Amino acid sequence: MGKRTLEAEMSEQKVMALSGLSEEAIRPIRVARLEKDADWFRDDARMIQYTKKGLARLQEALGGISIAPRGEIASQDAKEPLPIEKKTAAVMDVVDFRIERVCPNPTWIQARMQSGELVNVRVKNNERMARGMLLADCRHDGRSWVYGGKRA
Repeated sequence: MGKRTLEAEMSEQKVMALSGLSEEAIRPIRVARLEKDADWFRDDARMIQYTKKGLARLQEALGGISIAPRGEIASQDAKEPLPIEKKTAAVMDVVDFRIERVCPNPTWIQARMQSGELVNVRVKNNERMARGMLLADCRHDGRSWVYGGKRA
């Protein structure tokens, strides 16, 4: 594999931390408004890295949400922001789930949120879990839902 000529300015993980948005909120913007290999690329560790131009375009697409590192001032002349869900998974605190399906893989279950949405939840071990059981203290870690260990 040849060397990249692109200079990484910031990783997507850092963008998510600075903006407070989840990967699910940033991914559609990246796919729709940014160009692969010009604005962003995957490094050797398969992590998404943004170029300086890509960060500027992402900032423009996000509107009023700042992704500037602390100590730097973000540009205030942002254009029309994309509609972004107000309650993304990254800002949800603790959610209760009801188990819908115990998967053959012992580290996953399918559960229904209080809102009715069916999601996959990572667990330590699903051997003692059954359909219909209520799980409290499930959190979103940025990539997936994780069961904290308390049963209701």
